[in-house]
Amino acid sequence: MNTKTRTLLLFMATALAPLWSQATIWRVNSTPGFSSYPGTLQQCILDPNVDDGDTLHVESSAVGYGAIVCNRPLVFIGPGYRIGNTANDNTDLQHHQLTATLTSLELQNSAIGTRVYGLRFTGILEVNCSDVTIQGNLFDTNGRLRFAGSPNTFTDILIRNNYFDSAFGIEKFGSTQTYSSVEIVNNIFVTTRIDLDGGQVTSMTIANNVFYATSGGNLNWCAV
Repeated sequence: MNTKTRTLLLFMATALAPLWSQATIWRVNSTPGFSSYPGTLQQCILDPNVDDGDTLHVESSAVGYGAIVCNRPLVFIGPGYRIGNTANDNTDLQHHQLTATLTSLELQNSAIGTRVYGLRFTGILEVNCSDVTIQGNLFDTNGRLRFAGSPNTFTDILIRNNYFDSAFGIEKFGSTQTYSSVEIVNNIFVTTRIDLDGGQVTSMTIANNVFYATSGGNLNWCAV
């Protein structure tokens, strides 16, 4: 490595360091007495001491986190799914084998840049904004991912490595929606499909997904 290369890498690391150091990690647990944050997940989101871009570690719990509304960019990290000792689970991955379960999560227009990893949804994960990553989540019971709002334009959306094990999958709720730079990749759909009928697509990639459903079609498509 020559001197110019070392100097460039050092400059980049120095420039990015303040951005990394500004983000704070908050531990939230819905089981009383187990959370380092003195309140609920919703209270943590609304807390003025929590900055945009902070990370919320939503921990395993037998107590659900309820219906959550997010009005700013945050990073949600849960423990994942299929981590117990029942059939088809991946054992020995986590000390605590419970999921972090949300009834719903609404990402409002002002939540641009939010990341959602490793949570379990028994209801709707509603997306109203762009620049969103939804990765490694479980959707069961009545769980689904919904693009909401009309008119609304969704750009830079990544939906990856999620497990849809309910009667619902990915859907739209709104008569006028446009999709650009949307990736739906490496997901599993057990009894459901992707239904964006009536939407307008500028650019969208749907690849390497697994659909177990054998009737009703896997894609209810939109105009391209």
